[in-house]
This record gives sequence, structure tokens and C-alpha cells, in this order.
Amino acid sequence: IGPVQVDFSNTVNGILFLIFFGLTAPILFDLASIAAKFFIYHPLERIIQAEENIAVILRSSRDLNRLMSSLAKEIAQVIDYKEIFIYLSKRGDANFFHQVFPVGERTLHMEQDLLLQYLAKNQDLLHSPEVHYLGIDLKPSQELVNHHIDISFPIYYNSQLLGVVMLDNNKKLIYQQQLDFLKEVNKYLDIAIGSLLLYQQAMADKEEK
Repeated sequence: IGPVQVDFSNTVNGILFLIFFGLTAPILFDLASIAAKFFIYHPLERIIQAEENIAVILRSSRDLNRLMSSLAKEIAQVIDYKEIFIYLSKRGDANFFHQVFPVGERTLHMEQDLLLQYLAKNQDLLHSPEVHYLGIDLKPSQELVNHHIDISFPIYYNSQLLGVVMLDNNKKLIYQQQLDFLKEVNKYLDIAIGSLLLYQQAMADKEEK
């Protein structure tokens, strides 16, 4: 009987496979968990329901703080964001924006803020990964980084930039359905905020009389 031959190549391949599987398994598991979480907790029905709730809130509310708070809660039903910031232009100075939700002392000025300039010009939602993927002007994307946010969209009414919404999503993956949801919210918000500010102005003028 001759000497026993051991196929080291198969052994090495087996070891390499085990090492590869061990290294990639946690990543694959995380990706699967994210996908499962999205389809389980963010079905189309929930997005539709959130849109309907937001439409009702924006139509019925005359209190700006309550409106913003309810809006933030409904958005959180679809997007598990870390923070949300909403700025509105100051009455009498359309270039000056102050933080109205959550109430704070942060301010932005059109002449000094490239993000505001971009949103005023393009009137569309800005999403950092899309900017990089499409290869468009990267300056707005850098502004998102400077503001520590991932998504921003304008509040536009009667050809004027009234405000801006900023979302810090902690650099988590955003699905197209979620982006489409935000774009729908943006449409409702434009009309609602414009109408609310006009209403508040009318009430203020009435009190002055």
C-alpha cells in the first residue's frame, strides 16, 4: 500500500471559505435585517396612511408649533430619522431664516448659506447620496455635511422660499418609496405653510386695527 495523499488545495479552499463566510456573515445579516425591517414596518399602506394624516393635519391646524410637532411625528412613522429641523423666513426679511422646530436660536441667511441658495433656485428635494450618484454640483452636498444633515427640501409658496426642512438620518439608507413620500409631504407643506402664514398675517393686521 502506497503513502496516503492529502489534497491540501481542498483544505485551503475550505478554510478560506470559512474565513470569508465568517467575515461577511454579519454584514449580510445586517443587510437582511434592514430589508426585513423596511418591508415589515414601512409597508406601502403605512406610507399612504401617513400621507393622509399629514394632509389632515396641514389642512386643519392653525397653530404653527402644533402643526410642526404633528408633522415631525408622522414623518417619523415612515423615516426613522435622528433629528429634524424646520426653518421659516422672518417676516419683513425674506433672506433671514430662523429655526421654528424644535424651537431654537439657530438662524440662516440666504447670502451666506449655499444650501438655501440651491433650494431657492431648484425648488426640489436634496438628498446627499443622489447628488454624488448623479454627479451634479457637489457644493450643496457639502452644505448638507456642514449642516450635519442628509436630506433637505424647501417650503415654497407664491414663488417665494418660505422655509426649509432638514433631516438628519444618521447616514442610514433611504428607500425610493421614502423619498417619494417626502416629496408628497413637500407638496402639502408648501400650500399649508403659505396659507397659515397668510392667515397669521391677517390676524396680526386685524389686531393692530
